[in-house]
Amino acid sequence: MQYGFNPRIGGEQTEDPDNDGLDNLAEQQYGTSPLEMDSDGDGFSDGDEVNIHGTDPTKPFIILSDGAGISDHAMVAVDSLGNIHVVWEDNRSGNFEIYYAMHSPFGRTLINDTRLTNDPANSKRPALVLNSMGQIHVVWQDDRSGIMEIYHTFIDPTQDDRDGSSAVIGDITLLTNQMISSDDGVEDTNPRLAVDSQGRVHVVWNDWPCTDTGEGIICSPIAIQHLRLDNSGIADQGPQTIFSQFSWEGTQIPAIAVDYQDNPHIAFVWGDNTLYYMMLDGNTGDTLVDQTSFPSGVDPGYISILANANNTCVMVYEDRPSWDDESELYLAAFNPYLDDRNGDGADPGSITTLAATAITADTTVSARRPAAALDQEGNIHIGYLSEYTGWPAAGNLMYRTVNQAGATLHEEELLTGSPSATSADEPSFPSVAIGSNGTFVTWTDAQSGQTQVLLKVLLPDQP
Repeated sequence: MQYGFNPRIGGEQTEDPDNDGLDNLAEQQYGTSPLEMDSDGDGFSDGDEVNIHGTDPTKPFIILSDGAGISDHAMVAVDSLGNIHVVWEDNRSGNFEIYYAMHSPFGRTLINDTRLTNDPANSKRPALVLNSMGQIHVVWQDDRSGIMEIYHTFIDPTQDDRDGSSAVIGDITLLTNQMISSDDGVEDTNPRLAVDSQGRVHVVWNDWPCTDTGEGIICSPIAIQHLRLDNSGIADQGPQTIFSQFSWEGTQIPAIAVDYQDNPHIAFVWGDNTLYYMMLDGNTGDTLVDQTSFPSGVDPGYISILANANNTCVMVYEDRPSWDDESELYLAAFNPYLDDRNGDGADPGSITTLAATAITADTTVSARRPAAALDQEGNIHIGYLSEYTGWPAAGNLMYRTVNQAGATLHEEELLTGSPSATSADEPSFPSVAIGSNGTFVTWTDAQSGQTQVLLKVLLPDQP
Protein backbone atom coordinates (compact mmCIF):
# COMPACT_ATOMS: atom_id res chain seq x y z
CA MET A 1 0.00 0.00 0.00
CA GLN A 2 2.96 2.35 0.64
CA TYR A 3 3.62 2.72 -3.08
CA GLY A 4 0.00 2.61 -4.24
CA PHE A 5 -0.22 -1.13 -4.87
CA ASN A 6 -3.31 -3.11 -3.93
CA PRO A 7 -2.53 -6.44 -2.21
CA ARG A 8 -5.91 -7.75 -3.32
CA ILE A 9 -4.99 -7.46 -6.98
CA GLY A 10 -3.03 -10.46 -8.20
CA GLY A 11 0.01 -10.17 -10.48
CA GLU A 12 1.36 -6.87 -9.19
CA GLN A 13 4.18 -8.68 -7.37
CA THR A 14 5.79 -9.58 -10.70
CA GLU A 15 5.56 -6.09 -12.19
CA ASP A 16 8.57 -3.77 -12.45
CA PRO A 17 7.17 -0.22 -12.69
CA ASP A 18 10.58 1.49 -12.38
CA ASN A 19 12.27 -0.83 -14.93
CA ASP A 20 15.28 -1.46 -12.69
CA GLY A 21 15.35 -5.24 -13.12
CA LEU A 22 13.67 -6.02 -9.77
CA ASP A 23 9.98 -6.87 -9.63
CA ASN A 24 7.82 -5.56 -6.81
CA LEU A 25 8.32 -8.69 -4.71
CA ALA A 26 12.11 -8.38 -4.99
CA GLU A 27 11.92 -4.66 -4.20
CA GLN A 28 10.11 -5.55 -0.98
CA GLN A 29 12.67 -8.26 -0.18
CA TYR A 30 15.65 -5.94 -0.60
CA GLY A 31 14.01 -2.88 0.96
CA THR A 32 14.22 -0.76 -2.21
CA SER A 33 11.69 1.55 -3.83
CA PRO A 34 9.63 0.04 -6.66
CA LEU A 35 9.24 3.54 -8.09
CA GLU A 36 12.94 4.50 -8.27
CA MET A 37 15.53 2.73 -10.42
CA ASP A 38 18.35 3.74 -8.05
CA SER A 39 17.00 3.76 -4.50
CA ASP A 40 20.24 4.79 -2.80
CA GLY A 41 21.31 7.30 -5.46
CA ASP A 42 24.76 5.80 -5.99
CA GLY A 43 24.58 5.68 -9.81
CA PHE A 44 23.84 1.94 -10.04
CA SER A 45 20.31 0.66 -10.64
CA ASP A 46 18.81 -1.53 -7.93
CA GLY A 47 18.63 -4.48 -10.31
CA ASP A 48 22.28 -4.18 -11.33
CA GLU A 49 23.38 -4.00 -7.70
CA VAL A 50 21.46 -7.16 -6.79
CA ASN A 51 21.78 -9.22 -9.96
CA ILE A 52 25.22 -8.23 -11.29
CA HIS A 53 27.40 -6.51 -8.71
CA GLY A 54 26.29 -8.24 -5.50
CA THR A 55 26.14 -4.94 -3.57
CA ASP A 56 23.55 -3.46 -1.22
CA PRO A 57 21.02 -1.38 -3.22
CA THR A 58 19.97 0.57 -0.11
CA LYS A 59 23.40 1.98 0.79
CA PRO A 60 25.26 4.57 -1.35
CA PHE A 61 28.58 3.49 0.17
CA ILE A 62 30.30 0.36 1.48
CA ILE A 63 31.12 0.00 5.17
CA LEU A 64 34.57 -1.59 5.38
CA SER A 65 35.06 -1.82 9.15
CA ASP A 66 32.81 -3.76 11.50
CA GLY A 67 32.03 -0.93 13.94
CA ALA A 68 33.37 -2.82 16.94
CA GLY A 69 36.19 -0.32 17.42
CA ILE A 70 37.69 2.87 16.05
CA SER A 71 38.71 2.71 12.38
CA ASP A 72 40.75 5.43 10.70
CA HIS A 73 43.45 6.36 8.17
CA ALA A 74 42.23 4.32 5.20
CA MET A 75 44.06 4.24 1.87
CA VAL A 76 42.66 2.83 -1.38
CA ALA A 77 44.35 1.50 -4.54
CA VAL A 78 43.09 -0.22 -7.71
CA ASP A 79 44.66 -3.10 -9.62
CA SER A 80 44.81 -3.59 -13.40
CA LEU A 81 41.51 -5.53 -13.35
CA GLY A 82 39.75 -2.69 -11.54
CA ASN A 83 39.53 -4.47 -8.18
CA ILE A 84 39.62 -2.23 -5.12
CA HIS A 85 42.13 -2.71 -2.28
CA VAL A 86 41.95 -0.85 1.03
CA VAL A 87 44.05 -0.80 4.21
CA TRP A 88 43.23 1.00 7.45
CA GLU A 89 43.93 1.03 11.20
CA ASP A 90 41.40 -0.48 13.61
CA ASN A 91 41.37 -1.07 17.38
CA ARG A 92 38.53 -3.61 17.60
CA SER A 93 40.95 -6.01 19.35
CA GLY A 94 41.96 -3.44 21.99
CA ASN A 95 45.05 -1.99 20.32
CA PHE A 96 45.37 -0.61 16.81
CA GLU A 97 46.12 -3.15 14.09
CA ILE A 98 46.31 -2.90 10.29
CA TYR A 99 43.42 -4.40 8.30
CA TYR A 100 42.99 -5.10 4.59
CA ALA A 101 39.98 -5.73 2.33
CA MET A 102 39.44 -6.36 -1.39
CA HIS A 103 36.33 -5.53 -3.43
CA SER A 104 35.27 -5.99 -7.03
CA PRO A 105 35.20 -2.96 -9.38
CA PHE A 106 31.60 -2.29 -8.37
CA GLY A 107 32.04 -2.96 -4.68
CA ARG A 108 31.23 -6.64 -4.08
CA THR A 109 33.32 -8.07 -1.25
CA LEU A 110 36.06 -10.43 -2.49
CA ILE A 111 38.17 -10.52 0.67
CA ASN A 112 36.50 -9.36 3.87
CA ASP A 113 38.48 -7.36 6.43
CA THR A 114 41.67 -9.28 7.17
CA ARG A 115 44.09 -8.45 9.96
CA LEU A 116 47.65 -7.94 8.69
CA THR A 117 49.36 -7.24 12.02
CA ASN A 118 49.16 -9.08 15.31
CA ASP A 119 51.15 -7.71 18.23
CA PRO A 120 50.35 -5.86 21.48
CA ALA A 121 51.69 -2.56 20.12
CA ASN A 122 49.82 0.06 18.13
CA SER A 123 50.14 -0.27 14.36
CA LYS A 124 48.91 2.91 12.66
CA ARG A 125 48.76 5.09 9.55
CA PRO A 126 49.09 2.46 6.82
CA ALA A 127 49.79 3.10 3.15
CA LEU A 128 49.74 0.67 0.23
CA VAL A 129 50.81 0.34 -3.38
CA LEU A 130 50.24 -2.40 -5.98
CA ASN A 131 52.72 -3.74 -8.49
CA SER A 132 51.81 -4.82 -12.02
CA MET A 133 51.00 -8.37 -10.82
CA GLY A 134 48.43 -7.20 -8.29
CA GLN A 135 50.71 -7.88 -5.33
CA ILE A 136 50.55 -5.35 -2.52
CA HIS A 137 53.19 -3.60 -0.45
CA VAL A 138 51.90 -2.16 2.83
CA VAL A 139 53.84 0.13 5.17
CA TRP A 140 52.84 1.62 8.53
CA GLN A 141 54.22 3.01 11.78
CA ASP A 142 54.43 0.70 14.80
CA ASP A 143 55.71 1.07 18.38
CA ARG A 144 56.29 -2.62 19.17
CA SER A 145 59.99 -1.86 19.83
CA GLY A 146 59.10 0.85 22.35
CA ILE A 147 59.28 3.69 19.83
CA MET A 148 57.57 4.30 16.51
CA GLU A 149 59.36 2.62 13.60
CA ILE A 150 58.33 1.91 10.00
CA TYR A 151 57.25 -1.62 9.08
CA HIS A 152 56.49 -3.34 5.79
CA THR A 153 54.65 -6.43 4.60
CA PHE A 154 54.14 -7.88 1.12
CA ILE A 155 50.95 -9.79 0.25
CA ASP A 156 49.37 -11.44 -2.78
CA PRO A 157 45.55 -11.43 -2.61
CA THR A 158 45.31 -13.64 -5.70
CA GLN A 159 46.38 -16.56 -3.47
CA ASP A 160 43.04 -16.30 -1.67
CA ASP A 161 39.83 -17.84 -3.06
CA ARG A 162 38.18 -14.39 -2.89
CA ASP A 163 34.83 -15.83 -1.87
CA GLY A 164 33.88 -12.85 0.30
CA SER A 165 35.31 -14.18 3.57
CA SER A 166 38.45 -13.00 5.34
CA ALA A 167 41.74 -14.31 3.98
CA VAL A 168 44.05 -16.67 5.86
CA ILE A 169 46.98 -14.34 6.37
CA GLY A 170 49.57 -17.09 5.96
CA ASP A 171 48.16 -17.98 2.54
CA ILE A 172 48.53 -14.49 1.07
CA THR A 173 51.74 -13.32 2.78
CA LEU A 174 54.84 -13.16 0.58
CA LEU A 175 57.01 -11.32 3.10
CA THR A 176 56.04 -11.08 6.76
CA ASN A 177 56.17 -7.92 8.85
CA GLN A 178 59.67 -6.40 8.80
CA MET A 179 61.10 -3.19 10.24
CA ILE A 180 62.50 -1.08 7.40
CA SER A 181 63.50 2.06 9.33
CA SER A 182 66.76 2.17 11.27
CA ASP A 183 66.43 0.70 14.77
CA ASP A 184 68.37 3.61 16.26
CA GLY A 185 66.10 4.95 18.99
CA VAL A 186 64.77 7.70 16.74
CA GLU A 187 61.02 7.92 16.17
CA ASP A 188 59.85 7.34 12.57
CA THR A 189 56.32 8.13 11.42
CA ASN A 190 53.98 8.83 8.50
CA PRO A 191 55.26 6.51 5.73
CA ARG A 192 54.24 6.95 2.11
CA LEU A 193 55.29 4.87 -0.90
CA ALA A 194 55.22 4.59 -4.68
CA VAL A 195 56.15 1.83 -7.11
CA ASP A 196 58.17 2.12 -10.34
CA SER A 197 57.93 0.23 -13.63
CA GLN A 198 60.41 -2.39 -12.38
CA GLY A 199 58.33 -3.22 -9.32
CA ARG A 200 60.73 -1.42 -6.98
CA VAL A 201 59.11 0.47 -4.13
CA HIS A 202 60.26 3.87 -2.88
CA VAL A 203 59.26 4.70 0.71
CA VAL A 204 59.59 8.05 2.50
CA TRP A 205 58.78 9.00 6.09
CA ASN A 206 59.38 11.53 8.87
CA ASP A 207 62.34 10.98 11.21
CA TRP A 208 62.16 12.60 14.67
CA PRO A 209 65.41 12.53 16.73
CA CYS A 210 63.93 13.71 20.03
CA THR A 211 65.88 14.53 23.19
CA ASP A 212 64.51 15.03 26.69
CA THR A 213 66.37 18.08 28.01
CA GLY A 214 64.82 17.85 31.46
CA GLU A 215 62.78 20.94 30.66
CA GLY A 216 60.98 19.43 27.74
CA ILE A 217 61.43 17.26 24.68
CA ILE A 218 63.14 18.80 21.65
CA CYS A 219 63.03 17.08 18.26
CA SER A 220 65.76 18.45 16.03
CA PRO A 221 66.84 18.33 13.31
CA ILE A 222 63.72 16.71 11.87
CA ALA A 223 64.41 14.69 8.73
CA ILE A 224 62.82 13.03 5.72
CA GLN A 225 64.14 9.53 5.05
CA HIS A 226 64.01 7.46 1.86
CA LEU A 227 64.38 3.73 1.31
CA ARG A 228 64.01 1.53 -1.75
CA LEU A 229 62.71 -2.05 -1.77
CA ASP A 230 63.42 -4.39 -4.66
CA ASN A 231 60.58 -6.14 -6.47
CA SER A 232 60.55 -8.92 -3.86
CA GLY A 233 60.19 -6.47 -0.98
CA ILE A 234 63.80 -6.59 0.28
CA ALA A 235 65.51 -3.27 1.06
CA ASP A 236 68.29 -2.69 -1.46
CA GLN A 237 68.93 1.02 -0.89
CA GLY A 238 68.83 3.08 2.31
CA PRO A 239 67.35 4.18 4.53
CA GLN A 240 69.06 7.48 3.85
CA THR A 241 68.33 10.99 5.07
CA ILE A 242 67.41 13.14 2.08
CA PHE A 243 66.42 16.26 4.04
CA SER A 244 67.25 17.46 7.54
CA GLN A 245 66.61 20.87 9.02
CA PHE A 246 65.85 22.35 12.42
CA SER A 247 62.21 23.31 12.95
CA TRP A 248 60.15 24.18 16.00
CA GLU A 249 57.00 23.35 14.05
CA GLY A 250 57.97 19.95 12.67
CA THR A 251 56.81 18.65 9.31
CA GLN A 252 53.72 17.17 7.72
CA ILE A 253 53.29 13.81 6.01
CA PRO A 254 55.58 13.65 2.95
CA ALA A 255 54.10 12.84 -0.45
CA ILE A 256 55.84 10.76 -3.13
CA ALA A 257 55.28 9.86 -6.78
CA VAL A 258 57.42 8.00 -9.32
CA ASP A 259 57.56 9.24 -12.90
CA TYR A 260 57.72 7.30 -16.17
CA GLN A 261 61.54 7.31 -16.02
CA ASP A 262 61.38 5.63 -12.58
CA ASN A 263 62.61 8.70 -10.68
CA PRO A 264 60.88 9.55 -7.37
CA HIS A 265 59.54 13.01 -6.57
CA ILE A 266 58.91 14.08 -2.96
CA ALA A 267 56.91 17.05 -1.66
CA PHE A 268 56.35 18.17 1.92
CA VAL A 269 55.59 21.19 4.09
CA TRP A 270 58.30 22.14 6.53
CA GLY A 271 58.21 23.98 9.84
CA ASP A 272 57.46 27.60 9.06
CA ASN A 273 54.89 26.68 6.38
CA THR A 274 57.37 26.28 3.54
CA LEU A 275 56.39 24.10 0.58
CA TYR A 276 59.37 21.98 -0.51
CA TYR A 277 60.07 19.64 -3.43
CA MET A 278 62.91 17.17 -4.16
CA MET A 279 63.77 14.70 -6.96
CA LEU A 280 65.89 11.57 -6.63
CA ASP A 281 67.59 9.27 -9.11
CA GLY A 282 65.52 6.08 -9.01
CA ASN A 283 68.53 3.88 -9.72
CA THR A 284 71.26 5.36 -7.53
CA GLY A 285 69.24 7.19 -4.89
CA ASP A 286 71.28 10.33 -5.52
CA THR A 287 69.60 13.71 -5.26
CA LEU A 288 68.85 15.17 -8.69
CA VAL A 289 66.96 18.24 -7.48
CA ASP A 290 67.65 19.26 -3.89
CA GLN A 291 65.19 21.04 -1.66
CA THR A 292 63.34 23.60 -3.75
CA SER A 293 60.92 26.02 -2.12
CA PHE A 294 57.81 26.87 -4.13
CA PRO A 295 55.87 30.11 -3.54
CA SER A 296 52.86 29.59 -1.29
CA GLY A 297 50.45 31.37 0.99
CA VAL A 298 50.64 31.42 4.77
CA ASP A 299 49.35 27.92 5.52
CA PRO A 300 50.13 25.26 2.86
CA GLY A 301 49.60 21.63 3.75
CA TYR A 302 48.39 18.12 3.02
CA ILE A 303 50.07 17.73 -0.36
CA SER A 304 49.42 15.16 -3.05
CA ILE A 305 52.11 14.96 -5.73
CA LEU A 306 51.35 13.26 -9.05
CA ALA A 307 53.64 12.49 -12.00
CA ASN A 308 52.39 12.77 -15.58
CA ALA A 309 53.64 10.98 -18.69
CA ASN A 310 55.00 14.28 -20.07
CA ASN A 311 57.50 14.70 -17.19
CA THR A 312 55.23 17.21 -15.46
CA CYS A 313 54.57 16.95 -11.74
CA VAL A 314 51.32 18.21 -10.26
CA MET A 315 50.82 19.22 -6.63
CA VAL A 316 47.41 19.58 -4.99
CA TYR A 317 47.33 21.09 -1.51
CA GLU A 318 45.40 23.34 0.86
CA ASP A 319 46.52 26.90 1.51
CA ARG A 320 45.28 30.39 2.26
CA PRO A 321 46.61 33.74 0.99
CA SER A 322 46.43 35.28 4.47
CA TRP A 323 45.37 34.23 7.95
CA ASP A 324 42.10 36.12 7.43
CA ASP A 325 41.16 33.95 4.44
CA GLU A 326 39.47 30.56 4.39
CA SER A 327 41.54 27.57 3.30
CA GLU A 328 41.15 26.67 -0.36
CA LEU A 329 42.61 23.97 -2.59
CA TYR A 330 45.43 24.88 -4.94
CA LEU A 331 46.93 23.22 -7.99
CA ALA A 332 50.49 23.86 -9.18
CA ALA A 333 52.48 22.12 -11.92
CA PHE A 334 56.15 22.05 -12.88
CA ASN A 335 58.59 20.12 -15.05
CA PRO A 336 61.74 19.19 -13.09
CA TYR A 337 63.41 18.00 -16.30
CA LEU A 338 63.72 21.67 -17.27
CA ASP A 339 66.32 21.89 -14.48
CA ASP A 340 69.90 20.71 -14.98
CA ARG A 341 69.33 18.13 -12.20
CA ASN A 342 72.88 18.46 -10.90
CA GLY A 343 71.97 17.90 -7.26
CA ASP A 344 71.30 21.44 -6.10
CA GLY A 345 67.96 23.21 -5.72
CA ALA A 346 66.04 24.30 -8.80
CA ASP A 347 64.86 27.79 -9.61
CA PRO A 348 61.08 27.42 -9.13
CA GLY A 349 60.34 30.02 -11.80
CA SER A 350 62.33 28.17 -14.45
CA ILE A 351 60.51 24.85 -13.99
CA THR A 352 56.97 26.04 -13.17
CA THR A 353 54.40 25.29 -15.87
CA LEU A 354 51.34 26.34 -13.84
CA ALA A 355 51.61 28.79 -10.97
CA ALA A 356 49.56 28.00 -7.88
CA THR A 357 45.90 28.22 -8.94
CA ALA A 358 42.91 28.13 -6.59
CA ILE A 359 40.57 25.35 -7.72
CA THR A 360 37.89 25.80 -5.06
CA ALA A 361 37.52 29.58 -5.39
CA ASP A 362 33.93 28.98 -6.56
CA THR A 363 32.93 27.97 -3.03
CA THR A 364 32.21 30.19 -0.03
CA VAL A 365 33.39 27.73 2.61
CA SER A 366 36.77 26.29 3.47
CA ALA A 367 38.23 23.36 1.56
CA ARG A 368 40.77 21.21 3.37
CA ARG A 369 42.60 17.88 3.56
CA PRO A 370 42.78 17.06 -0.17
CA ALA A 371 43.75 13.72 -1.71
CA ALA A 372 44.24 13.50 -5.47
CA ALA A 373 44.72 10.93 -8.24
CA LEU A 374 45.41 11.14 -11.99
CA ASP A 375 43.37 9.41 -14.68
CA GLN A 376 44.73 8.25 -18.05
CA GLU A 377 43.89 11.59 -19.68
CA GLY A 378 45.87 13.46 -17.06
CA ASN A 379 42.80 14.88 -15.31
CA ILE A 380 42.95 15.22 -11.54
CA HIS A 381 40.31 13.71 -9.26
CA ILE A 382 40.20 15.21 -5.78
CA GLY A 383 38.46 14.23 -2.58
CA TYR A 384 38.49 16.80 0.22
CA LEU A 385 36.66 18.12 3.26
CA SER A 386 34.65 21.32 3.52
CA GLU A 387 33.57 23.18 6.66
CA TYR A 388 36.00 20.98 8.60
CA THR A 389 35.71 22.36 12.14
CA GLY A 390 35.24 21.41 15.81
CA TRP A 391 36.92 18.75 17.91
CA PRO A 392 37.07 16.05 16.94
CA ALA A 393 36.99 17.88 13.64
CA ALA A 394 34.27 16.88 11.17
CA GLY A 395 33.05 18.17 7.81
CA ASN A 396 31.43 17.33 4.51
CA LEU A 397 33.25 15.02 2.10
CA MET A 398 33.43 16.61 -1.34
CA TYR A 399 34.65 15.47 -4.75
CA ARG A 400 35.58 17.28 -7.96
CA THR A 401 37.66 16.81 -11.11
CA VAL A 402 39.86 19.41 -12.79
CA ASN A 403 42.15 19.39 -15.80
CA GLN A 404 45.87 20.18 -15.67
CA ALA A 405 45.13 23.90 -16.04
CA GLY A 406 42.88 23.80 -12.98
CA ALA A 407 39.63 24.19 -14.93
CA THR A 408 36.67 22.32 -13.43
CA LEU A 409 35.50 19.25 -15.36
CA HIS A 410 33.25 17.71 -12.70
CA GLU A 411 31.55 20.25 -10.46
CA GLU A 412 31.92 19.97 -6.71
CA GLU A 413 29.82 17.04 -5.48
CA LEU A 414 28.78 16.28 -1.90
CA LEU A 415 29.49 12.63 -1.03
CA THR A 416 28.26 12.59 2.57
CA GLY A 417 24.72 13.37 3.60
CA SER A 418 25.90 15.27 6.67
CA PRO A 419 29.17 16.76 7.99
CA SER A 420 30.27 13.36 9.23
CA ALA A 421 33.71 12.94 7.61
CA THR A 422 36.07 12.98 10.54
CA SER A 423 39.16 11.50 12.16
CA ALA A 424 39.86 9.67 15.38
CA ASP A 425 43.51 10.70 15.17
CA GLU A 426 44.48 13.88 13.32
CA PRO A 427 45.54 14.35 10.66
CA SER A 428 43.23 12.20 8.56
CA PHE A 429 41.95 12.81 5.06
CA PRO A 430 40.26 10.95 2.20
CA SER A 431 42.04 8.62 -0.19
CA VAL A 432 41.28 8.54 -3.93
CA ALA A 433 42.09 5.96 -6.61
CA ILE A 434 41.14 5.69 -10.30
CA GLY A 435 39.99 2.52 -12.04
CA SER A 436 38.75 1.76 -15.54
CA ASN A 437 35.12 1.89 -14.40
CA GLY A 438 35.24 4.86 -12.04
CA THR A 439 36.73 6.65 -9.08
CA PHE A 440 37.00 5.19 -5.59
CA VAL A 441 37.08 7.23 -2.39
CA THR A 442 37.66 6.05 1.18
CA TRP A 443 37.33 8.14 4.30
CA THR A 444 36.67 8.05 8.04
CA ASP A 445 33.04 8.68 8.94
CA ALA A 446 31.07 9.06 12.19
CA GLN A 447 27.48 9.24 10.95
CA SER A 448 26.68 5.88 12.55
CA GLY A 449 27.85 7.11 15.95
CA GLN A 450 31.04 5.06 15.62
CA THR A 451 34.19 5.98 13.74
CA GLN A 452 34.18 3.75 10.66
CA VAL A 453 35.93 3.48 7.30
CA LEU A 454 33.67 3.85 4.26
CA LEU A 455 34.20 3.30 0.52
CA LYS A 456 32.27 4.97 -2.29
CA VAL A 457 32.29 4.00 -5.97
CA LEU A 458 31.77 6.92 -8.38
CA LEU A 459 30.85 6.14 -11.97
CA PRO A 460 32.65 8.06 -14.76
CA ASP A 461 30.93 11.17 -16.08
CA GLN A 462 28.94 10.41 -19.21
CA PRO A 463 29.99 12.35 -22.34
